Amino acid sequence: MNKKNKTYILLIAVAAVWGTIGYRIYSNMNPVSPAIQPVQNIGFKKIKPKQVDRIEIQPDYRDPFLGKIYKKKTPTRKKTPVKVKPAVVFPPIQFIGLIEGTTVSYIIEVNGHQEIFKIEQTFQQVTLKKAKDKNITIVYQGALKTISLKE
Repeated sequence: MNKKNKTYILLIAVAAVWGTIGYRIYSNMNPVSPAIQPVQNIGFKKIKPKQVDRIEIQPDYRDPFLGKIYKKKTPTRKKTPVKVKPAVVFPPIQFIGLIEGTTVSYIIEVNGHQEIFKIEQTFQQVTLKKAKDKNITIVYQGALKTISLKE
């Protein structure tokens, strides 16, 4: 065989290899789609969930480290008596008015005695907590009461 014949044979072999590679790439890029079968409707049955038995671990065995046997504690309710607070009887109190100056003072009548109060001031166990133009809030023996302006 001469040189030309070998060249032609090798050229045909290279073309066959490249043709095979090209065909595989083409067939993978454009696959043949299978025929689609129509889907039949299948009935659906609901499955009822099974009830699971719940198991509690009873620690009524001896503790291997402490040597104690655990016992279930029974809950006990302590009966707490309902404390009834005695009703606080307020003395007769009236809000007469207010005096405006550098500080605001309030005229309040307690048990028939008029007294000039400032906020947080106490007279006969009556303390003025809050005050506005039309009403005041007082504390007597720990109980709050709001009193309106006397008309």
